[in-house]
Parts: sequence; C-alpha cells; structure tokens
Amino acid sequence: EFVNSFVLDSDIVPRLSLNNMERLRDEVLHLIARVRLSKYEIAQRIFWHGVCGDVELGDLDFLIQQNEDMLHPPNDVPDSDFARELARFETMQRERRSSRGTARSVGLYPPGNITHLVKTGQSK
Repeated sequence: EFVNSFVLDSDIVPRLSLNNMERLRDEVLHLIARVRLSKYEIAQRIFWHGVCGDVELGDLDFLIQQNEDMLHPPNDVPDSDFARELARFETMQRERRSSRGTARSVGLYPPGNITHLVKTGQSK
C-alpha cells in the first residue's frame, strides 16, 4: 500500500461525510426546537459561566443541570411554528433520501494506512 492518512486527535475531516453532516444538521435543529429560553438568556448564561469562569469546564454535573434548565426533554417538545416546520422538513428529507436509493449511503473512510496522532501536552 502506498497511501497513508494521518489523523490528529479528534480531527473532523476523516469522519466528514454527507450522512454525518445531515445527522449534525438534524441534531442541531432538534436542539433548537427543545430550547426553553430566549437566545439572549442562553448567550447570557454562556457568557457568564464561560467567560467569567465561575464554574470549571469539566464540571459535568453543572453542564447537565444547565442543559436540563435550558432544554425541554427530547420527547416533550412543545408545539410551535418551528416544531411544525421541522416536522415538514423531516418528512421532505425522508422522501428525498428514499428517492436517492442506497448509492449515497456508502460510508466514506480515509484511504490506506491510518496513523492516529494524539497530542500528549500543550506547548506554550
């Protein structure tokens, strides 16, 4: 084999595919539908806790609580114009996927030998 692929840490490029991008889009749209707060309130929380640093970044319990405070549960999304448009969009996307066939569902992988490089420390 004469092809080598190098991947640094959690580099997105080797995993980039149409299916993954569509999955990311769908997850973001579902998160938007679940939001309880205004954009201003969310930005305020992110700024306050992220920039002012009153909480450690690795505090998983705090992050889980913040998500629960800001988002409706996944199976309890309130009815809204956005939720109805999202349902229409998803129906349209399912129809498009079924009409495309299986040709676009082929997974993409880096070619040849894969060398996964991992950072062991940060240089300043």
